[in-house]
Amino acid sequence: MNEFDFIAKYLKPLAGKEALALKDDAAIIPAGEDAEYVITKDALIEGIHFLPKTNPADLAYKIMGANLSDIAAMGAAPRFYLCAACLNPSIDETWLSTFTTTLEKIQKRYKVVLIGGDTTRHPGSLMFSITMIGEVPKGMALLRSGAKVGDVVWVSGRIGEAANFKSTRYLRPEPRVELGLALRDIATAAVDISDGLVADIEHIAKASDVKISLQADAIPIATGATVEKAIVAGDDYELAFTASPEMNDIIEKLGFEVTPIGHVLAGSGVQVLDAKNQPITLTKKGYTHF
Repeated sequence: MNEFDFIAKYLKPLAGKEALALKDDAAIIPAGEDAEYVITKDALIEGIHFLPKTNPADLAYKIMGANLSDIAAMGAAPRFYLCAACLNPSIDETWLSTFTTTLEKIQKRYKVVLIGGDTTRHPGSLMFSITMIGEVPKGMALLRSGAKVGDVVWVSGRIGEAANFKSTRYLRPEPRVELGLALRDIATAAVDISDGLVADIEHIAKASDVKISLQADAIPIATGATVEKAIVAGDDYELAFTASPEMNDIIEKLGFEVTPIGHVLAGSGVQVLDAKNQPITLTKKGYTHF
């Protein structure tokens, strides 16, 4: 059983309507008459999601970036977060001081504050779980389910930069919060690139009941990365989104590094075409959690 079968079979029956059928980057709950809270949660485990003995400053950026990216993909402004930390005996006060000082820097940059959590010690690997809460005007959240046939597919930044585990992009992801806010009135659907470009865009295709065709030679690939590796590697935390072609000029004038890489078609799934418009066979679509 893979991750998505587990979610569909065992967790979806437990979910309320606020969970959006567990198909989006976050849940949405009311926040007064004119606003909604966007809530997401991620767990990161040493040896799986980050390297052993990762610098505590880098780790702070990693765990916050992953959660802020989900908020960005929904077009929300970050507001609050809770942190559960499972520490081990190797963690001393110097480590904690560096970690929390870096958290403070990140909080100031993204205007988000800690409101609670939990801490414990155990003899195993480090583990952190963040619950991030953002805010968006009522009805304005970006969902994965809004892509329409004829839409253009866009992606921010350069794909594959985080494939190198020693790269700054892998160690200190930069969630595209400002871009997410700018796309509220523009994008029809959005997702953040955490598990790989193809795998994450497939979430849009499934939620929107469409087919997405990507042009490999249009995808902005990081220097030194191959197309095949870049489009299935995770941890870029860029945004992929769809929008009507009528929005092309507006998107290009937003001031962000974004690139059109494909189109939304009738059908299902995701295809990647080479320069001769022939499908590229991929051995995998992205990172899998199970």
